[in-house]
Amino acid sequence: MSSRKIENVDTFLIIGDSHHICEDYIISGMYPSPYIILGDGCSSSKNTDVGSRILVHCVKNILTTSLSFDSLISKEDLGYKAIDLARDIINKFDLNLNSLDSTIIVMFEFKGNIYTYFYGDGHLFLRHKGGSFTSHAFQYKHNAPYYLSYNLDLKRMTDYQLLMSEEYNKSFTHTVIEGCNSNDFIENNYYENYNSLMPFIINIEKSDIEYIGIASDGVESFCKNGDKKNAHSILTEFVAFKNVKGEFVKRRCKKAIKSEIKDGWKHYDDISFGAFVIGEDKRCQVENI
Repeated sequence: MSSRKIENVDTFLIIGDSHHICEDYIISGMYPSPYIILGDGCSSSKNTDVGSRILVHCVKNILTTSLSFDSLISKEDLGYKAIDLARDIINKFDLNLNSLDSTIIVMFEFKGNIYTYFYGDGHLFLRHKGGSFTSHAFQYKHNAPYYLSYNLDLKRMTDYQLLMSEEYNKSFTHTVIEGCNSNDFIENNYYENYNSLMPFIINIEKSDIEYIGIASDGVESFCKNGDKKNAHSILTEFVAFKNVKGEFVKRRCKKAIKSEIKDGWKHYDDISFGAFVIGEDKRCQVENI
């Protein structure tokens, strides 16, 4: 008998070519349970480089405290508690509420399962045993993702609801791509309605997964001579790990981006990416007698 456990976690962050300051932020840890928390600040709002970092650490505070309890924290409780805490902090620094305009993606393990909560857009990526890949991308129409900060301002929330209710009520697209490599895959698009403003992937079993990661929408920003590179192909490069010890994500992502730049591709947006390595728990293996 055997079970599978998360052996390592690491993250990577790089500023986009068109940015003067990095508005992405990502952190990870293994205690009290493995987690990755990603923030992607809105470029058109002021001071989101500061706000996204504050919000990420507020999420960490709420999440790591909750992981010590027996019940799973809901995506609503985690989001609302974190944004309330972040508001108290930015008020002390005299920052405006718009500084908290940030996508948040939270991936963590709880009682043996991996949960991912999305507050806005981004990517979830899995590499399975045998080498096949599955990626999930959430993209909002008008390039206007949901932000937790809208809960702090009734007018902004109302305006956002009106924006999302237009055009047949299809507020965002959930794209699922499956394949064995970056050139051989099947893509399916699902158009979700307004009631799914806070999409999340939940209760992912570890049985056939080698690596699982999350990424900001910066992985969609690779361009060359007017052409855009498919994010799925970038993510397959990001998880082509040769060694999963230490800072395995940083090593691999730096090498992958260096190769893309050499081939003439540049990413104009900030990129943040983090991943878990899942392996066999040898302590739980029992030989047949």
